Amino acid sequence: MKNIINFPAPENYAEIVNTDSGVKALTTKSNIEELLRKLEYKGYDVSASLIELTTMCNYINQNMKSKATIKTHVEYILNELNK
Repeated sequence: MKNIINFPAPENYAEIVNTDSGVKALTTKSNIEELLRKLEYKGYDVSASLIELTTMCNYINQNMKSKATIKTHVEYILNELNK
């Protein structure tokens, strides 16, 4: 039974991770990455999966930065229009 790997989700986990802050948190600590690291430690080659996960995290981070920049610009434009 030592070879069993479990990652049970808390009751409201889907609600937590399906928010902007939840998605952002997954880019720094996720069950997927932890699972892949455990498999890697056990000798499985999960290098492609880790590369894909890293790519998705980088995309999410860049997308969130872009959204924040756009929001700042929109707020500035709205402020200028309301003068």
